[in-house]
Order: sequence, then C-alpha cells, then structure tokens
Amino acid sequence: MNAELNALIIEDEKNDLFLLLNHLRQYWTTVNYEMVDTLEGVTSALNKKWDIIICDFYLPSFDGLTVLRIVNELGIKTPFILVSGQVPEDIAAAMMRLGAADYVMKDNLKRLAPAILREVPGTPGNTTATAAPATQTQKGRLAAPETESGESKELNKLMTLWYPRDPSSADIKILERHRAVINIMYVANLIKNYQHKILDQYNLTEQQLTILRFLKRLYPIASSMNLIKENSINKTSDTSRTVQRMAAEGLVIYHVSDDDKRVRDILISEKGLQAISEVDKVSDQMFLPENYLSEEDAKKINEGLAKTLRIMG
Repeated sequence: MNAELNALIIEDEKNDLFLLLNHLRQYWTTVNYEMVDTLEGVTSALNKKWDIIICDFYLPSFDGLTVLRIVNELGIKTPFILVSGQVPEDIAAAMMRLGAADYVMKDNLKRLAPAILREVPGTPGNTTATAAPATQTQKGRLAAPETESGESKELNKLMTLWYPRDPSSADIKILERHRAVINIMYVANLIKNYQHKILDQYNLTEQQLTILRFLKRLYPIASSMNLIKENSINKTSDTSRTVQRMAAEGLVIYHVSDDDKRVRDILISEKGLQAISEVDKVSDQMFLPENYLSEEDAKKINEGLAKTLRIMG
C-alpha cells in the first residue's frame, strides 16, 4: 500500500465523494483531500500543491471542461482525471486532447487508482515519463484522435457515403473542401443533438427558445407573426403553429394589435420569461462546444462560412 496521496476533488455530491475516498483508501494509507464545487473554490484550491486533480464533469454552475481550461491557463502540470457519469464520447475525447490524463466512469471506480498510480511521479506503477499517447490498445484509456484533424470513424463513414468518387483518386484540393463540408454537417448535428438534450429538460424546442429570446428582446412590446418569422433561424418551419402551441402552454400570450384590432400580436408571458431565465443558467453548457476552439480557429471558421453565406445566402 502506498503511503500518502494529496487529492483535489472537484465534486458536488457527498455520496460520490464517499465512494471515491473509500476506493482510494484501499491503495493509500492516508488520503489528504479538499472537496470543492464552486469556481471560486477551484481557483483557491489550485494555489495549493496536489498530487492529482479528480474532477466531475457535471457541476452546479460549471463543468469539467471549464476546470481543465483553468488548469491549463494557470500552467498547472498536476495530472487531471475526469471522474464522472456518462459523458458524451466526443466531449471526453476532446478533454483528453486538451490534457486530461484519463476518464474514469463513476460506476467503474476500480480503474481510478491504477490511473493515478500511472500518472503521479514517484508512485509505484507510474509510467508517465515514457508512456505513449493514449490509444485503443492501452486498456481502459480513451483513444486519441484517429487522424490529425480529430475525425471519428463516423465522420470517415460519411466521407465514404457522401463522396461521389473514389477518394483515393480525387484531387486533394477538392477532397479537402468536401471533407470540410462533411465536417460542418457532422459537427452541426452533434451540437444540435447536444443542445436538444439540454432543452428537453425544460420542455422546450430549439425553435421555441429562438422565439422566446426574440420576444424577450422586444418585451414589453408585442410582436407581429411576420416579424417573428423574419427573425427565426429555421425559415422552413411552421412558425404560426409553433406559436399556437406556445400559447397553449402559457409561454406567450396573444395581444390585440394597436394598429389593426383584427390582428393578434404575440407577447412573451411571465412563464416564458421564467423559462428563458432557467435556460440562461445553463448557457455555458448550451455553448459548451465553443470551448474546443481557439480564437484563431474560430476566426478561420467564421471567415470560411461567411464566404459560403455570401454566395448561397
């Protein structure tokens, strides 16, 4: 058994903390730890010296990716291990690329101590100095990106299905542009699915959220149906029917137009304002994927998409 471990544990559930400590104490005689669940607590605790940082992903007002970014920005070299419930594979893989040493699921804690033993310098079983980047052949570790651009097997499947010719015989410039379009389609779908899962918790759709945000900007002024349609992201959707459902759910109310008494304008209700307020509390999670991009990456993507919009828009 090893003598002592100093662990920073970023976790908000005391039951999960108990299980973590129970596991670690099977390998270390003494486990010195600090449990924090706020960004202020994280920042303060990172000023201290730790052997390991153990971090949950889903936390009350932030997430594990935010913590990892702070660790990187501060230049802290302490091994960072994500210990969480089910995390989307693309997010876990991205965290590995950003420097996380490993990802251990909470229902498989038997992997945690071996992961720490491998990472902490001077600990029996440590191989950090000579370990190769994570691959699927290293048991229990997440696979590193399969290509330099981080494309997954699913993306490569799409390339095969969507590309009209044999990629091996295609002009490399054409192939790269085609790959870019497939990337946009694939990532956009991932982001949309990710955001849908969050909105489902509030019984809202993407279109309803867009309408509520627009009406909140106008509040307490009501909007015409045509104005709502003009400001919708999805121009092909049935906006009128969506607004009717929102009115039935109490998210909006109809307001008789001052210009034409036969026309009913739409006003966001108190319930709708409350719904927006609740979603805003998790806005960082809604736009979590943007944390994967540097400012330079984002600028290049925006410039490329702007060219496309000027032609197609």
